[in-house]
Amino acid sequence: MISVAAIVVTRNRPELLKRCLAAIDAQTHPARYLLVVDNASEKPTRQLLAAETARRDASFQLIQLEENSGGAGGFHAGMRASLALPCTHMWLMDDDCEPDSRALEELMAAAAVVGEDAVLGGNIFDLNGESINVQPIAMRVGANGVPQYPLHLEHGLIEMCTLTFVSFLISTTIVRKAGLPLKEFFIWGDDTEYSLRVARFAKLYQVGRSKIVHLRSGDASQSIFKERTYENIWKYRLYYRNMIYIIVKYDGVLSPPMGRFLFRAFKEMIFSLRSGKLILAKWAAVTYGLGAGVGFSMRMAKKNTDSLPD
Repeated sequence: MISVAAIVVTRNRPELLKRCLAAIDAQTHPARYLLVVDNASEKPTRQLLAAETARRDASFQLIQLEENSGGAGGFHAGMRASLALPCTHMWLMDDDCEPDSRALEELMAAAAVVGEDAVLGGNIFDLNGESINVQPIAMRVGANGVPQYPLHLEHGLIEMCTLTFVSFLISTTIVRKAGLPLKEFFIWGDDTEYSLRVARFAKLYQVGRSKIVHLRSGDASQSIFKERTYENIWKYRLYYRNMIYIIVKYDGVLSPPMGRFLFRAFKEMIFSLRSGKLILAKWAAVTYGLGAGVGFSMRMAKKNTDSLPD
C-alpha cells in the first residue's frame, strides 16, 4: 500500500505557506506524513511553523535549516529525512503551490496504471489559469519506430523527459537508486537534473487530472533580458551555471543542445542590450554563469551523484 510523505520547502513566505499546508490537509487521499523544510526563515515564518508544530501530531515534522540552502538544498534535506520514515513515496512541492483537493488521489490513480515506481507530476496552472512549468514531452521510440508518449493518453497521462518540483511524486525505491537532488545547485535546474537522473530507473509522466496552482502570474520564461528587478539578476548566474553542468553531463560538451544553449545565451545578451535595462548586470550574470559552469562541471564530475549521504 502506498504511503506518502509530503515535503514542502519554504523561506519567508508565511502567507503562501498557509495556503499550501491547508491544501495538503484538504487532500481526499491524505499524505501520511508532512515534512516542512524551513530554509532559515525570519520570525514570521518561524512563528507560523512553531504554531503548526504545536497543533499537529507526530506525522508533522519540521526541519529547521540555519542557513538558506536554496530550493535544491531544501529538497535534499527533506528527502533525506523522509528516507528514515516508513513511507513508500515522497511528494515534493514549494511553498507557493496549492494542490487541488484531488491532486494526490489522481496521482495514486495514475500509479495504479503505470506502476508505483513511475515518477509522476501534476498539471500545473498559474493564477490566471494558464499552464506553467511546462516540461518537454519524451520522444522515446517504441519497437515500431514511433514515439510512445501518448501510450496512456486515455488515462490522461503523457510521458515526459523531465518534471518539476511543483508536485513531484517519487517512490523511495527510486530515490535509493538515484540518490538525492544536488544541493550544490541552490536554485534552478535541480529538478531538471534530478528528472534526467531518475529517468535511468523509471519513466516520468505528467498526470492531467492532478491539478495544482503555482501561486504566481505573469511571465515565467526565465529569460534574463525580460528581468526588470536588479535583486533577481543574481539568480541567473546559477541558472546558466547549472544548465551548463546539466548539458555537459547528459548531452556532452560538443552536443547540439550545448550549441543551442550558448546561442540562446548570446541572443539574450543582445536582447538585453536592446532593452536598455540593467545591461551591465545582465551581461555580467550571463558571462559569469557560463564561465562558472565550466568549473562547476569539472568539480561535480568527481561527485557520485547516485550515492546517498551517510
